[in-house]
Amino acid sequence: PRVLFATPPFHSVHNNKKQINNARVTTKLDQIRMATTDKYDRQLRLWGASGQRALGNTLVVLVGSSACGTETLKNLVLPGVGSILVVDDDDAAVGNGSSNDVDYSGLKAQASPVSSDSMLRFPSHSSNFFLPPPPSGQDDGSATPMSNAARACALLSELNPDVHGHHRTVPSLEGVDYASFLQALMDDPPSSDSDAAASTPRKVIVIAADQPSSVNLPLSRACHVLSAPLLVVRSYGLLGSVRIQTAPPYHAII
Repeated sequence: PRVLFATPPFHSVHNNKKQINNARVTTKLDQIRMATTDKYDRQLRLWGASGQRALGNTLVVLVGSSACGTETLKNLVLPGVGSILVVDDDDAAVGNGSSNDVDYSGLKAQASPVSSDSMLRFPSHSSNFFLPPPPSGQDDGSATPMSNAARACALLSELNPDVHGHHRTVPSLEGVDYASFLQALMDDPPSSDSDAAASTPRKVIVIAADQPSSVNLPLSRACHVLSAPLLVVRSYGLLGSVRIQTAPPYHAII
């Protein structure tokens, strides 16, 4: 007797190969999604997806780029806070202008500059890993030196590409009208040009780092009126203190 071997039709073989290719593509997409999820896996187990979304919709304003302030901000950049704004005074970067002549309600935050190799050269006595000394010359040939806020923002922003970094330099932190400044941030928060809708946060938290009472008191009053949480951090060598001020609808949980 003759034995007949049935061969599958061409379209059946073609469909099987197509299913295998689709399965490979799906596996690669799953791996990409898994890598993105694993980035914040530990903290998602702590505060869940809703807590991560709340963190991503927050703008953290750092007043003062001291070592204590930049380390505090680093611990919020790594988990994926939405945006950061580093505010500091620097007469050399703003042209030695008088703080009384500045309209702080109209100031616009500038996007974080790109970090360069010159920012990674620290002297042996430096205690702030996110505030390198100003370079002797700018890479673009400009005569204006890069401010402390810009240099700190550049190194902090490169820790997490999901975080949008901004900076603002003022002549003096003691002369800022914080009520107008914070109100302008709430009305028109800084956003990225690439995706303004996704990077625009809805909440504002202020951190004052190693500031005198002449800065903390007006800043505290402005945050209380605008219901913005305020953290006052200060370090003394190996010792430090954290003071939390909240106004309705917020409350502190320690």
